[in-house]
Amino acid sequence: MYKATGTFRILLVGSSPLLEAEALSLDHPGIAFLAADPARIAASRETIRDCNAVVVNLDLVNGLDLLASLCGRPTSPPVIGIGSRSQGGRSLEHLLLLAELRGAAAALPGPIDAVELALIALDHAHVPGFGDVTSELERRLAC
Repeated sequence: MYKATGTFRILLVGSSPLLEAEALSLDHPGIAFLAADPARIAASRETIRDCNAVVVNLDLVNGLDLLASLCGRPTSPPVIGIGSRSQGGRSLEHLLLLAELRGAAAALPGPIDAVELALIALDHAHVPGFGDVTSELERRLAC
C-alpha cells in the first residue's frame, strides 16, 4: 500500500497523445502526471516548480533545444527525453545520445508506457519516501 506523504509529479511536455492519455489515466495515489504545452514551457524561462521530473518529447521540432534549456535551468528536476524517430537522416540512437549530452537524466526510445516511465522518473529523481510506490509499480509491470 502507498505510504509516502505527497505525490510524485511528472510533467509531460509535448508528449504523444497515446502516452498522455495513458499517463493521465494512471490510477495510483502516489503518482500524478501533468501535461504541458511545449511552447508555453519554452517561453517561460523560470525554473519548473512543483514537479519531481520532466519528460520532453524529442520528436518535437525543437525537442533537443527545449530539453537542453530545461536541463540548464537552476534547480531543475531531472529531465527525461523520449524519442521514437530519427531526425535529419541520423539514427534514433544518435538523437538519444545527443539528449544525454545536453543534460538529460535519461534518454529513452519510444513508445514507452506510463508505468515504466514513472519507474524511470522515480529512479532518477532520488526523492525519499517513494519505495512503496516503486514496489507497487514494479508489480504492475510484472503482471
